[in-house]
Amino acid sequence: TPPQPSPFKPGLYDDTTASIGRRRRSGTSSREVAGAVLQQYSGETRKLVDVLSGHTIQTWNNIGHVEYNSNILTDGSLLVDGQAGDDCAVRYQGLHRYDENSNCLWSLDISNWLSNNSNPSVDGSFEAHHDAWPLENGNILIHGSHYIYGDNWGRNGNIESGFIMEIQPVGQDGANLVWEWYMSDHFIQDRNIEKWGYVDNISDYPHMIDINLPSEENPSGEGNDNDFSHFNTIHYNPDLDAVVISSRGIGYGGGGENFIIQRTGSFGGNIIWRCCNPANYGMGG
Repeated sequence: TPPQPSPFKPGLYDDTTASIGRRRRSGTSSREVAGAVLQQYSGETRKLVDVLSGHTIQTWNNIGHVEYNSNILTDGSLLVDGQAGDDCAVRYQGLHRYDENSNCLWSLDISNWLSNNSNPSVDGSFEAHHDAWPLENGNILIHGSHYIYGDNWGRNGNIESGFIMEIQPVGQDGANLVWEWYMSDHFIQDRNIEKWGYVDNISDYPHMIDINLPSEENPSGEGNDNDFSHFNTIHYNPDLDAVVISSRGIGYGGGGENFIIQRTGSFGGNIIWRCCNPANYGMGG
């Protein structure tokens, strides 16, 4: 059975992707806090700096090599995505939370956690990367890649596909899985009626992803693609209860796209907005 069209419309929300990503309620966690910005000084130091005066409000030292982004939580602690410092177990794919004195409060080995907690019905090995976003309820949004067999959709080869998860920190080194989203659940194709996700017309399904798209990694759109989705930055909009995610190289011209995904409600799990490569869903270039 082909997927059913949704009331998705390109440009459903007039805001740009950037403004949607930045809309935050007072008191929510952020990389920008009350006129201050979080900056990196060497790999193991973070500073919260007043934008106008340049005065340093808070410094975290010896927190390990921070490979990706960091965020300030509502209690003033620091969430780091990267390799931990001496106060935590040294891990490559890790999330680590530090108090104002740079003491490690919580540390999660994401690679190991994904191995033990990923949905067994979902194909492929899992890896997290690039970003994390803390929510008002104390949970954290993470994202990454898993690798699937394209043949189910009629595409030869292995395909990298993105995922998003909401996790709930537990204790000093654990987490519960709260919510999960997989791009592969939203794949369609118009080449083989006998395979998964077949539709007559890609342009009737702008809330779905054509698995036969090219990418920056694979401009031909044929065979293996080890970097099909390449999710980069993640944000959350509480007013929409929606996740904003960037996909670096997916689609024609390798230009990528930005997606807004509804978490709950009537359209929970659906892509409700996307920008800025309409050729990817058959609506021009």
